[in-house]
Amino acid sequence: NDGPELLQVSVIGKPLWNYITDETTRSLYQQMVARVREGRSAQFSLRCDGPDCRRLLEMTIRAGANGTVEFATRTLRLDHRAPVAMLSRQVPRSTDLLRVCAWCNRVDAGSGTGQWVEVEDAIESLRLFELPLPPQLTHGICETCFAAMSKTIQNLNT
Repeated sequence: NDGPELLQVSVIGKPLWNYITDETTRSLYQQMVARVREGRSAQFSLRCDGPDCRRLLEMTIRAGANGTVEFATRTLRLDHRAPVAMLSRQVPRSTDLLRVCAWCNRVDAGSGTGQWVEVEDAIESLRLFELPLPPQLTHGICETCFAAMSKTIQNLNT
């Protein structure tokens, strides 16, 4: 998704936690990594959309050699769509932030309402392109995905 600073050559050998800024999301990954280091493996699905596609991925986290942890993803589904400028890194942005769920890729459509919607619906309901500049996207986790990931972690404990 046009993120050259996130290519393998740029991130290998650096702490994963440098790339996860949301505290709740970081905590979930830290819990999963801790369980994997104990000999378990984790597997879950997540969305990783681009401006012109929706991607459903499956991620597997497993123990690697010498105490390392390996993350592997595979594409389960790829749906092409008309480009959504809101998801393009090339669009100039304001300093305001708009939260996107790191797992389902839905957008937080209301402060504290618990309403998360697809990006196309958020653009319309929040009138994002009527603003002088659209907000920057930041990642978090919606309540539905938090519950699902908490269950995934709980199952790693059994």
